[in-house]
Amino acid sequence: MQQAPNSAPPEVTSGYKAPPPCGAFHFQAPYRAWDVCRPPVKGGASAASGGLPSSGYHPRQMQSLLVLLGLFAALLVIAWLLRGLLRATAEPAPSLANQTITDQTTTNQTATGRTTMVHVIAVITAKPGKREEILGHFRANVPNVLKEEGCIEYAAAIDATPALPIQTEYGTDTFVVIEKWASLDALKAHAAAPHMAAYAAKTKEHIATRLIHVLSPA
Repeated sequence: MQQAPNSAPPEVTSGYKAPPPCGAFHFQAPYRAWDVCRPPVKGGASAASGGLPSSGYHPRQMQSLLVLLGLFAALLVIAWLLRGLLRATAEPAPSLANQTITDQTTTNQTATGRTTMVHVIAVITAKPGKREEILGHFRANVPNVLKEEGCIEYAAAIDATPALPIQTEYGTDTFVVIEKWASLDALKAHAAAPHMAAYAAKTKEHIATRLIHVLSPA
């Protein structure tokens, strides 16, 4: 049976309304979800698909996907910036003193990567009443020693007063020389320096005992 030319389309007779034009957002029934902005039916679209091309996504779906991708990219950028900020704050800036020690010891690395830096602990006991006289000569000689190549530390120390109960005192006639050298060769050169020979000549008559400990980092 042929349809009369002026008869109503099947959509009207079946109770289904034609979708609104593209850009009109009406979600009331009986419109289907994709009828919000349905493109016109062309050769590749069937009536069963409601006019939606079978090979593509709905524009609203594409819009949501692009928004999610944008948010994901923004989170990646924020995470990268936070990682750089945390790394910058976690690394303390090297002090000038640490840099100086590093420069002096960098050239003294062995094949295994361990430094050849040496420490010296010299325990000097003066004859009764002569410690301060020896320390006077020692203090006068300190600037000469600190100018030596490879000298990192060179200082004298005596018992702290007051001190902790666990302290073992050296006594009023003893002082300790604490030294740090970049290498054993630097220490050997120090022992042979002319100003050390002059210091020894001035103090040897006032020294009762001298104990020298040469140590390496453990």
